[in-house]
Amino acid sequence: MKRLFLTLVIGVLSMLCLSPVVLADNTSITSSGIGKVKTGAAISTLPKQMAGVYDKLELVSEEFEDEGAYEETISIYRATLNGETVFEFYPEEDKVGSISVYSKNLKTKSGLGLISSPADLFSAGGKVISFNDGGEAILCEGLLFKGLPMTQQGYKKSEQAYLGDQVTFDVSDFDASGHPSEILISEYYAKESGAAP
Repeated sequence: MKRLFLTLVIGVLSMLCLSPVVLADNTSITSSGIGKVKTGAAISTLPKQMAGVYDKLELVSEEFEDEGAYEETISIYRATLNGETVFEFYPEEDKVGSISVYSKNLKTKSGLGLISSPADLFSAGGKVISFNDGGEAILCEGLLFKGLPMTQQGYKKSEQAYLGDQVTFDVSDFDASGHPSEILISEYYAKESGAAP
């Protein structure tokens, strides 16, 4: 009986240690960051690894070419898990700048992430943001969901918005089966949406 009780206690403790609840704070995306990786945080204070989120955080340099006009080498921090990119950010005066999330495993506490459909984002109160270059994204929970494919109707509205016309986008302007390719965590968009930092 004592052995069975001890086995049950060890089993329960093991489950508690491996519980997703332990990692929930680290894997939840908020309008200010992911776990201890927050916009504006000193880079020197970031953990080198975050269990279940990334196993490597490194500064990498990439060459950027603008259609042959000029070349520039940029430095970014990249977090990876098992070799797959989880997120990246640009350093801004030794602090974390805007964070771009690329992992389908990371979600907000309400469940939004790169697996979310346009309908999910609109249902959660998302609104469309149009950019000067003609692109659109959905601002939801203080996060910018980018790279959603649009319908033909959506592309026509996007062209009109680019030309300066006032247009209103809705869920039918986005491909129902599409998903965002990136989630941008930015102090600017958090403030724009009124989300708590």
